[in-house]
Amino acid sequence: MKKVIFTLITIATFFLTPLTSEASHFRYGHVTWTRVPGTRDVTFTITTAWRDDATESFTFNFGDGTNVTGALGTEIQYVPGSHRVFQLQLTHTYATDGPFTAFLYDCCRISTLQNGADGYFTVSSIVCLANTNIGSPLCSSPVIIEMSVGATNQYQLITNEPDGLPISYSTSAIQSDNYIPTVGGNTASVSTTGLISWNTTGAVAGQLYQMKVSLSDGCAKSEVDFIIKITACSSIPASA
Repeated sequence: MKKVIFTLITIATFFLTPLTSEASHFRYGHVTWTRVPGTRDVTFTITTAWRDDATESFTFNFGDGTNVTGALGTEIQYVPGSHRVFQLQLTHTYATDGPFTAFLYDCCRISTLQNGADGYFTVSSIVCLANTNIGSPLCSSPVIIEMSVGATNQYQLITNEPDGLPISYSTSAIQSDNYIPTVGGNTASVSTTGLISWNTTGAVAGQLYQMKVSLSDGCAKSEVDFIIKITACSSIPASA
């Protein structure tokens, strides 16, 4: 009888336990920061996109041994049948100049990706306060960038650097795995000016690929994590 009761409790626990951390909802992430000049008071802006009907939360690590777990923030965009975009601002005071690697990390990516499906995601930003920097580079990339099938596609990332410093760009690994879109021996790349290029010959219309790009001003750094969708005919200009 005790065994039966234990089994029923176990089953009930399974069905009643929230499955948020195991959901395949994550579409996009971008973490940037600014600070009050002359202080170590830093404000993070965390932009994320999730399945349109998902209710999520995540833990944000400030990189100094402290973290916070909470809701996604304010909804700033809704694309019916696709996704919702949220923005959250967090303020944190650091005890030293760093640098610190602040990041969000959780599970899971969407299951329909050709690379990194159902995988954990991490999006980071390096905070360095030893000089006069007032913030990290930021990017206004859409959640989903469309590229035409069987062609060489280009997309110009629109970025800004609050200190007026030049930005360098590079593809960025996901944990120890480098999920850079590749098909038919052709790998997506980003130039020193933020121009994404990819020959999609061998891809199939409707496929989804994850890509992450790192932006650095030589001190502060941020990452933008987005999806490339292969279409029969792109609805986004090759360079926009």
